[in-house]
Amino acid sequence: MEQKKKVCLDAGHSASNKVNKSPDGTYFEHEFALDMAKRIKAHLERHGVEVVETRPDGRDVSLGERCRISNTAKPDLFVSLHSNATGTLATGADGWGNARGWECYVYGLSGARYKAAKAILNQVECVAPAIRSTPILAKPGLYVLAHTNAPAVLIEHGFHTSKRDVAYLKDRAYREKLAKAEARGILNYLGIAWVEDSELDAAVDKLAAAGIIDSPKRWKKLDFTDDSVRTLIIKMAAALK
Repeated sequence: MEQKKKVCLDAGHSASNKVNKSPDGTYFEHEFALDMAKRIKAHLERHGVEVVETRPDGRDVSLGERCRISNTAKPDLFVSLHSNATGTLATGADGWGNARGWECYVYGLSGARYKAAKAILNQVECVAPAIRSTPILAKPGLYVLAHTNAPAVLIEHGFHTSKRDVAYLKDRAYREKLAKAEARGILNYLGIAWVEDSELDAAVDKLAAAGIIDSPKRWKKLDFTDDSVRTLIIKMAAALK
């Protein structure tokens, strides 16, 4: 069986970071990034992708440690999750600014990293309320892009200095919609076809009811071995008699 694909999800910042937030203090980048990582992880794992997290909880993780975790895991793709902000000169007295929209940073505009960014953008365009005019930018100076060995992308999901963007970034339903789109883009890059939850669940439940498979929860997560697939094929062939 083909080796499992692997993705490293990097939830930007840590819970101790109280600076990266909306001017009204109702949104924190570290919370959003971790929540998005968990949502994207669930979709990827459901499709059999192994997920490594650099920050699975609220603890402080340095940029160097994030890169070390990824480089040790040797993933097929590194995805860093963030939200953006305008500088103080571009905001009003209340801290809010006009810049808004989703964008993605890569080390350079070529190769696998650019292909991954394009695949994710193609899906996000269907759900994001605003996309930057140049949605994929080269940012070789960003530490995690320069020091990770895998193809790497850093996603800015919108501006937490924009009232309009923050309204979306705080919305749980929008987060799920965005996470699903980004997971689809990642899967497209990895060459894995998207399967809707209901479609997969219904198929697994049908096979379980027929006695062809056991452990339906495991199958719904696409967690199987060569032996389990071999057994499934034999049972399905027998059921056709």
